[in-house]
Amino acid sequence: MAKSNLDYNIEIQGQDELAKLAQNINSMAKKLNRSIEGERNAEKTKGELITNVSHDLRTPLTSIKGYLSLVRDGKYKDEKELCEYVNIAYNKS
Repeated sequence: MAKSNLDYNIEIQGQDELAKLAQNINSMAKKLNRSIEGERNAEKTKGELITNVSHDLRTPLTSIKGYLSLVRDGKYKDEKELCEYVNIAYNKS
């Protein structure tokens, strides 16, 4: 256990104080192992959430940038198309 092997169990023999101590150490090791696994899962979930949120924000922003670039560079046929590009960018935002 001292070498981070929390799956190791102390063999319990008898009913004396040392047996109770061994039971307590085994129980603490199991709880600590569960706690570490919980933290790892929370970190994994956090990373996945950040990845998903980043993707969900980046997708409409790419579209908005594209339409605003067209407007900025004057690449529209007429006032109607300009309004269409601005509306698309607005709706994506």
